[in-house]
Amino acid sequence: YKDIENNFKFRNLKNLYSTNIVYFYPAYFYPHKNHFKLIKAFEALDKLKIKPFKLLLTLSNKEFKKIFKIKSSNVVLLNKLSHPEIFNTYRYIDYLIYPSLLESYGLPLLEAKLSGIDIIASDLSYVYDICKPKFVFDPNDINSISNIIKYSTLTNKRIN
Repeated sequence: YKDIENNFKFRNLKNLYSTNIVYFYPAYFYPHKNHFKLIKAFEALDKLKIKPFKLLLTLSNKEFKKIFKIKSSNVVLLNKLSHPEIFNTYRYIDYLIYPSLLESYGLPLLEAKLSGIDIIASDLSYVYDICKPKFVFDPNDINSISNIIKYSTLTNKRIN
């Protein structure tokens, strides 16, 4: 992990983590992964006076531009990450957020569980087959996602 630690992207990640509540969604850009509603939910929080936060996505700028013209400053695009890079990223996040509508097996849920990371996820049966999330939401409802993210910022003790 030493080479990854010295990487510019991960030095920036450490800085983000020092001043923000950090959410991470490591997922390919497929429709059932529900990026659109997740990003809309985070955008809804941009206008509120809550603790500082960032959403880390494993999307490229090109993928992001397929669904949005403008990117919030609270959304950070990491591009595709290798498995070691994903595990390094887990060291600098507060929550794994998982809005997927359908999974055969949500590997990031297991990885987060084994890494001791709090999980915020869709209130769907596949999630409970893998873990017991700290918070759940209706993945079809942007307000439900946004409200639980807001609640997680209020209950987070790391950032005041």
